[in-house]
Amino acid sequence: MSGDTAPKVRLPAFLLKYAHYGVVLVFLVLIAVGYFIFTSTVNNVIDKTVVSNAQTVNATLNAFRTLYTREVVSVVRGEGIEVSHQFQNKAGVIPLPASLSMELGNMIASGPTGASVFLYSPYPFPWRDQGGLNDDFRKDAWAAINKDPSKPFFRVETYNGVSSVRYATADIMRQSCVSCHNTHPQSPKVDWKAGDVRGLLEVVQPVGTIKQSFAAQERDALLSFGALFLVVSIGIAGVFIAYRKRMEENRFLLVQLEKNNDTLHVANEELQQFAYRTSHDLKAPLLSIQGLSQYIADDLDDGDLDEVKLNVGKIDGLSKKLESTIDNILDLAKADYLVSASEELDIEGLIDGVFENLAVMAEQRGVVFTKSIGHDWACFSNEIRLRQVLENLISNGAKYACDRQEKSYVSVATKTTDDTFNLTVSDNGIGIPPDKLGSVFAMFTRFHPEKSTGSGLGLYLVKKHIDALGGEIEFESEDGTEFVIKLPRATKGVQ
Repeated sequence: MSGDTAPKVRLPAFLLKYAHYGVVLVFLVLIAVGYFIFTSTVNNVIDKTVVSNAQTVNATLNAFRTLYTREVVSVVRGEGIEVSHQFQNKAGVIPLPASLSMELGNMIASGPTGASVFLYSPYPFPWRDQGGLNDDFRKDAWAAINKDPSKPFFRVETYNGVSSVRYATADIMRQSCVSCHNTHPQSPKVDWKAGDVRGLLEVVQPVGTIKQSFAAQERDALLSFGALFLVVSIGIAGVFIAYRKRMEENRFLLVQLEKNNDTLHVANEELQQFAYRTSHDLKAPLLSIQGLSQYIADDLDDGDLDEVKLNVGKIDGLSKKLESTIDNILDLAKADYLVSASEELDIEGLIDGVFENLAVMAEQRGVVFTKSIGHDWACFSNEIRLRQVLENLISNGAKYACDRQEKSYVSVATKTTDDTFNLTVSDNGIGIPPDKLGSVFAMFTRFHPEKSTGSGLGLYLVKKHIDALGGEIEFESEDGTEFVIKLPRATKGVQ
């Protein structure tokens, strides 16, 4: 009888004797499992972030090329402006869509994500020295995408000695490009049809640049897990407390990782918004050129050659300004990644330049531009951003002039306080509808679609520019509209 009951007594005693070792072992296993889950989650978020970033840059550039081709290239060709791959330092010439995409790709490569962009084809033009299928990935991507152009092709591999995600999509031949490619004397292929896969748009996203944003968190996590082992040696109670604390910290780290991912998405959305803005900023001089072209046609019918010569000279000047605008837009795209120092601005000259750029529009709408200069100290700010703000507000004032006014005007006034440089842009136009007053600076807000076909991004981007300059913008809209811009007092080199 005693032999049967002995094991029942010794088994609980054994468990009690070594229970603390079991608890420690189980807890160490839990720590190991938690560490594995954490690192796997981090790596998974990093992998998704890398692919998502490459995908977003690719989609944004595709959208930009489509918009640039439709809204800019097709318009300027009708005005006799040359569109060429040889546009650097040439007056009156703007870049081909592919060439401008490559320029933007170079700017993206200098940004925080380190992404590189390539546009290539098995049928490159002679001047595209890096345009062919010169490695295995490009050959595999070309073969796969030709089978199904709607699907991207991507994989992780070592590129230039760095682990990277290479993400490629089809570059489809557009109807507007068929004739040019089939008739160009240096074209390597002359039987293109709309819808053909003419090449690939590839984004190379280094994994390491994304991982760098997570390095500090990973390092902290490793140190913390090491501290947990020390806590275990002190006692079981300390181990449990430290473990619960670590799990809370892990959740915090995951939130931080998601925030970093959102930041990358916001940066790429900025690039897409910039692409939309390009067409808006180029339309003002283009409208002026169109107006002058009509004047030339009328003057030729009247035999007034002196007026023809005068207007041709104006068109030449506007073409040069158009080239300058394109350069400024490219500089602004680069400025999104680089810190730009402020400079002393000739505010009156800046206002006069905007007035001159919009003079034809004002004449056509019967609007008078006026200014009142009353500032006491110099304004230090970023000229590119401030010029775009003034062009947008002044052109809106002219665009939405009120037909019932005996004399329509847009006025710009300056004054200074102890702390701010104030610019006021006012008009006596039709104003902003009351139901839109709460969304004036929201994206894609259009106030009077029956009078304008704008994209609704103008005031949204005005607000972004003012925020970037560290300023404020206020408005009132009753009898007309008044915008007041308040820029902080600054000195040279301080942004």
